[in-house]
Amino acid sequence: MHTQYKSSCPFPPPGPAVYYAGQMEPQVGSLANYLYFLFAPTLLYRDRYPRNNGPINWKNVMAYAAQCMGILWSAGVLYQELLVPSSFRHSTVVTSVLNSFAIGFIILLLFNIGILHSWMNMNAEILRFADRQFYTDWWTATSYAVFYRKWNTIVHDWIHAYVFLDIKNLLGARGLVNIVPAFFSIAASSIIHEYLLAISLGFCMPFLSMFFGGAGVLLYLFNPCFLMKRVSNVFILAATGMGMGVITFGYTLEYMSRQYCPQEQLNTDFFFTLHLMNCYVAHN
Repeated sequence: MHTQYKSSCPFPPPGPAVYYAGQMEPQVGSLANYLYFLFAPTLLYRDRYPRNNGPINWKNVMAYAAQCMGILWSAGVLYQELLVPSSFRHSTVVTSVLNSFAIGFIILLLFNIGILHSWMNMNAEILRFADRQFYTDWWTATSYAVFYRKWNTIVHDWIHAYVFLDIKNLLGARGLVNIVPAFFSIAASSIIHEYLLAISLGFCMPFLSMFFGGAGVLLYLFNPCFLMKRVSNVFILAATGMGMGVITFGYTLEYMSRQYCPQEQLNTDFFFTLHLMNCYVAHN
């Protein structure tokens, strides 16, 4: 609703992240436009989107669907065999931690192919959505500022249009002061991701916010310009892969601790209280 309102208000903010013809008309779109937006592979509401005129290629749709199922099965096997601890014994937990370091980049790659490539392209083909740049060459990034822009263009365009530009226009930020709207953009992204994880898993553990909103900000400001491009590129990929593995394992361990060491849900503190350490101590 926020995206629809900002895009159709009489005085929209300048500098949209993605421009489509007719997107800034000062009128509220029809219900059909809004329903299309809900299913379209984009977070930016527009009254009109670029559309393919030809028929839907159902062979491509089936191929993308098969890729999604294959990647989901592969991720499930890796997750079950290497990340989910069979017990909370010290040796088992340490082994799972080391495994998370090793397969973190594989998890990152499977997520990119499964969600941002196969799933989004399948939806775009069904809806004949022509703009299919859901990511760019993030694997060539030599800094986190570049990586954040290239990794997920769907979320980046929304954050850029409705967080970064709004704060920049409010503060009149120029030059180095652009760090302030960039900081709020990263914070907003981490909070949104944390909220979605908390609702999905049934508990709130700000592990993603600490990595993404804490270490992520420092790495965003840190530009390894003194390193060779190839070295800095390897550093970005290795750090991101390890971080993805650790974050995935952290949420897995907390979820499993609530299965191995169930507690009575006496109040709302159960949603925010971590059980990981208590369960670990009880089993060692």
